[in-house]
Amino acid sequence: MVKIIIGLPESGLIKQIKNFGEKIKKMTDLPVLYHPETLTTKDALAKMIEAGIRKKARRKKEDAVAAALILQNWLTRNNV
Repeated sequence: MVKIIIGLPESGLIKQIKNFGEKIKKMTDLPVLYHPETLTTKDALAKMIEAGIRKKARRKKEDAVAAALILQNWLTRNNV
């Protein structure tokens, strides 16, 4: 089954993110699920540093790598 997973911070923009999720749900008719994104940016940066990615390239990829970590964490927690 196809689902949309959205990272959810501990505080801050929670209401706006959930409103965004509802809009996506209405537009796509797909279930939208939320997963905590706590420390994913720090983890993403650490993994890129470990992989030897230069600072300039890390800035460009930071959000994409963090999103991949959020999805991977969701898949792991849900035994998918």
